Amino acid sequence: MGDNVINFPQVTSCGTATAISLPCLFSNMPRQHYKANLAKHQEGLLDILQRAGLDVLWRDNDGGCKGVCERIRHAEV
Repeated sequence: MGDNVINFPQVTSCGTATAISLPCLFSNMPRQHYKANLAKHQEGLLDILQRAGLDVLWRDNDGGCKGVCERIRHAEV
């Protein structure tokens, strides 16, 4: 599994609360211009990767995906 993991080391969070930072990180908006009410009505990174044909799976081990995995496969661990 380790060889199939993609890491983005230059990404920074949009906030300290998971409910804010996850949707912002996976949106197409820059951190400075992020608007939650707009982001929830747009495709996020995971949607786009899935549409491009990648096999996308969100593995959750804590508090949920906060909406970013609504349209993709997801599993609780």
